[in-house]
Amino acid sequence: QLLKKFLPARKMPGISNLFDYPLEMVDKIFESSVGDTMWHKKVEDYFSNKLTDSYNMIDDFSTVHANSMRNHQLIKFKCMIQDMLDPEIFVDCCKIRNNRTGNLYCKTSRFRDTMLTDPSEEPLLDSSSCVTKDRHVYRCIPIPACNYWTIEDQKLDVFSDETGKRKCIGEESGEKRLRTETNGCSSSNPYLKSLSCIIKMYQDFDVLLLNDMAEFIGILNLEPEECEMETDELDAAEDKREKQPSIHVLSWRKLSHCNPLLPISSAPESVTMGAGEFGRVRELLLSVLTQSVSGNVLIAEFLLSHLISSVYTRKDSLALGKFSFNLFNVPAASTWITALYNFIEKVSERSLFLPLTLERLNQTQFVPCKDYEKECLVTGLLQLASNTHLVVDETQLSSGMLDANGVKNLAALSHMISWQRVSYNFKYHQLEYDSNVPVLILSEGKTVLPFDAGLPVPAASQLDDTAFRGLSADQLDLVRKYLTLVKSVDYCVGENMKSVIEQDFVMMRQQDQSVSGNDLHKLLSFSRLLAVSCGHTSLTPEFWDRAKSLDLSRRESIRTFTRD
Repeated sequence: QLLKKFLPARKMPGISNLFDYPLEMVDKIFESSVGDTMWHKKVEDYFSNKLTDSYNMIDDFSTVHANSMRNHQLIKFKCMIQDMLDPEIFVDCCKIRNNRTGNLYCKTSRFRDTMLTDPSEEPLLDSSSCVTKDRHVYRCIPIPACNYWTIEDQKLDVFSDETGKRKCIGEESGEKRLRTETNGCSSSNPYLKSLSCIIKMYQDFDVLLLNDMAEFIGILNLEPEECEMETDELDAAEDKREKQPSIHVLSWRKLSHCNPLLPISSAPESVTMGAGEFGRVRELLLSVLTQSVSGNVLIAEFLLSHLISSVYTRKDSLALGKFSFNLFNVPAASTWITALYNFIEKVSERSLFLPLTLERLNQTQFVPCKDYEKECLVTGLLQLASNTHLVVDETQLSSGMLDANGVKNLAALSHMISWQRVSYNFKYHQLEYDSNVPVLILSEGKTVLPFDAGLPVPAASQLDDTAFRGLSADQLDLVRKYLTLVKSVDYCVGENMKSVIEQDFVMMRQQDQSVSGNDLHKLLSFSRLLAVSCGHTSLTPEFWDRAKSLDLSRRESIRTFTRD
């Protein structure tokens, strides 16, 4: 099997040959373009044109068995940027002397780790024809917490491919975990263990950020080799890193979503869904949530608003669009908790279930941490892609002592919920990175964590865990598309509504001096979610009044629960 990876397989004509031996075409274009500094653009254009109709035929790094991969084959990888490494210097063009034949010719190490394939070859690095450039290097992992339906359905979707690993129930703990292999620094805890890959990019360096989702198509290198132009510092850093497969990128695209029911080639906002259809799907989803809490429409409205929440912009230190929600008076070990999470797993692209126990707080690493010995960023529980739903089961939190790590983890989780930012630990300093992770907290009493809105659920006997099973396959697909599309609805508040809101806020303050600007901010977020949930792009007096009414009912519900 090892020989199969590195020995050439039987050549096949046409597109199959291109998949198996892409470097042959790269070399052919390079040799015919010596002196052309933009020769690489011809390579990228050639592969882009050839692969337009052959996307599904390209092997997927996430799903192809390691024994089936061949060195230097064409590969695709849908992933998350887990770490950003130091750039590499590579030889874009260099004159080579063959000491056996005496011939002189040019070679390149673009799209490969080394340009030397013959021991008799000697690079003339001091030659005026030697051109060096930079390529940017990332460590990527399959997108964490992808739900099974986004993977299984992609077999039928011409725009998509498998992006992650299906989560499965832990046999002992009953928790959701990512079923993946460990590899190198990116595997630090049971939630985010993944097979990682080094991505080497030659353009668009400033577009990708840490935790972005992207899809790359490129040339696979299974046996990392020394780069010809490494300096002593780069060589020392490379020695610290664990050897991993790499992909030299020919083409790529940034992903705004991973919903296989929608075209991945375009942003979700380009796919239209009329306000009428938005309204019908909303009613369908609302009815399921209402039934699950014994007809309590108030809880269903707030839970639905939470499910569609997403950070859409940032102003000063505020993450606008976030809407964390606390459901309390939930009995520990309730089957309703499992049923609710399983429903979220069925309808959202990505979700993670976090049983908040003392053991997990004390022993798990929540924030990413730099490992300077291995020169890599070790993942943490909170390093997640945008719009990953985090469900925190606080009913499992028992009395006991938090150690220093537990205190840090609880503080990091609280900070992320409040500000949608996570401080990464670089040993000698902290760096904050933006996040966009909707958090649902289930607790017996009021949570120890911050939240934007909270409500008590009815008594345990009234919780209905069968309500989530009533959707047909077609209805599930409608809800799945809805939850992706609704997050990208454009929204604005007109000048007339701004005046109404200002007047109402003055009136609220006159009636209750405890009402603060933060309360107004939360009410504005809630009214926005009500409007976009129906497919509306602006706030109307009806949605504003409904938001005020529902929030007033929520406050009254909490007062009644506390009094009783």
